Amino acid sequence: MKVVNFTLDYDGKLLLLLAPGEYLIKVDTNFSSAETIYLPKRIFQPKKVLANFSFLFIANAQQIFIYDRRERNFQKIIHLRNILPFGLSGGQARPSELLDFSLAPSGEVVLARRGEGRLIKLDLFFNPVEFTSLRIDFLPQSLAFQGDDLYLLNQRKSRIEVYNRLGLLIDSFPLLTFSKDMRFFPNQPKDALYLFSQKGRLFILNEGKFSSVAQTIEDLNGQILSALRQNRSFFILTSDGKIYKITN
Repeated sequence: MKVVNFTLDYDGKLLLLLAPGEYLIKVDTNFSSAETIYLPKRIFQPKKVLANFSFLFIANAQQIFIYDRRERNFQKIIHLRNILPFGLSGGQARPSELLDFSLAPSGEVVLARRGEGRLIKLDLFFNPVEFTSLRIDFLPQSLAFQGDDLYLLNQRKSRIEVYNRLGLLIDSFPLLTFSKDMRFFPNQPKDALYLFSQKGRLFILNEGKFSSVAQTIEDLNGQILSALRQNRSFFILTSDGKIYKITN
């Protein structure tokens, strides 16, 4: 079965999201053992998974499914079309396509919808609240938490912006190497900020300056869909469903 996304689980193992959307596979970083996590309902065209000790967060283009690991059931399903843009009337169009989402250590989720100049937070009860207000110079491209701070790639300004838990902008800096195919690693280590380009490069950000973590990765069959850093290894998922392990 084709892997469409992956993430680090709370115990450091890999959670693999498969194309059928009926189950996930949990493996150790040596791929020597596997556990299957069956879902109570099929998720059509899944695109991203994140996890903490209590929940799995599995998204397709229009919904986020919140799976309770103890109850083995979906605690809640978030329909993006039902979240009214804050401050707008009910008759106006509602962005319904998920662009990206990230999971805070506190358990809160922040998401961006395609074409919307704001972010939405799901609180600890998974109710939507506004995270940032409308801005005309704001076009999210990718987002990821590192600790309690949310890092966001703002495509419109070719910058990385940093927000605290209250949604306040606390830092911003330009990216001289910015490209529209750049994405954050979904799980950010504490030592630095990691990004990848879909064309095959990995980057590390230290004190606002980029240095290449690895040379351009050759012989990839397809674009990079996601990348993870665990201990001294990188795990690269490509669009053909293959996972590459690079140890330095």
